[in-house]
Amino acid sequence: MTDLLEEFEQKREHLRKLVEEHISKRDEAAQKSHEYAEKRDELNAKVREMREAVKAKMNQKSELIAQVQKLRAEKEEHYKRSRSSGRSTRR
Repeated sequence: MTDLLEEFEQKREHLRKLVEEHISKRDEAAQKSHEYAEKRDELNAKVREMREAVKAKMNQKSELIAQVQKLRAEKEEHYKRSRSSGRSTRR
């Protein structure tokens, strides 16, 4: 009877160790998961900042392009007027 009891206690101890190992691995995995989630959140925040910076630069570029187009149009209009007025004074 004592042999049977010792055998059960050994099996119980073995199972307890297995359970403790499993719990330890689970806790480690949960900790790593939290660390990776924090890192992901940090990277996502950086990406959002970078996107906003890119949008601002694109808007600035669009404004500059519009200014250049306006100045070119004004220049063309100026040359058209100067050419047409120069021709009419020669006649």
